[in-house]
Amino acid sequence: MTTTPSAPTKKREGKYDTYLMFAGAAILMWLGGHFNNAPDVADHQLLVSSAKVTEKPLQDTVILVLHHRKAGALGLVLNKPAASGDTFIGGPMEPEKVYALHSTEVLTPASIVMKDINTALVEGQSAIDKLIAAKPKWMKVIKGYTGWGKRQLNEELKAATWQIVFYDEDFVRNTPAAEMWTKAQKMPMRQVTY
Repeated sequence: MTTTPSAPTKKREGKYDTYLMFAGAAILMWLGGHFNNAPDVADHQLLVSSAKVTEKPLQDTVILVLHHRKAGALGLVLNKPAASGDTFIGGPMEPEKVYALHSTEVLTPASIVMKDINTALVEGQSAIDKLIAAKPKWMKVIKGYTGWGKRQLNEELKAATWQIVFYDEDFVRNTPAAEMWTKAQKMPMRQVTY
């Protein structure tokens, strides 16, 4: 003999299905916010330090932000020449790492093109050697980098520790390092509200 579920049992199952659906939606929304990897406001822009920057390596700096997400940010200081004079100090983190920013008319297999600013990046000495052989119009070799933790850069932007300036290839390519910070302060700042 077969039995069929009574009406109240079916109603109860439907109620649980609704709860499960809402719980699943809440988890998906949480995961979506947690893994949101969309670029944030300073991605591929220039940061100009204010007087609020107290860390000596970052005072009076202009930084190209390579990657700005909710999970953190990474950038290269553009205006601090190394003692050797042929490279720049990109920041206090991992000074043994070497990068090169370069123009995009020639690319190597290691070149990562930031299409929105028409500038490319390579990492590692062997990649830089290949880039030198390719003879781009311009390149800038940088050792080390600057980084921010989860939402740290956003908090520093809210506190006006940094100002955002739109990336300008001519400015990055042709401005002497000693003049870059002063000139960047006179450039139009990107207005960000939180």
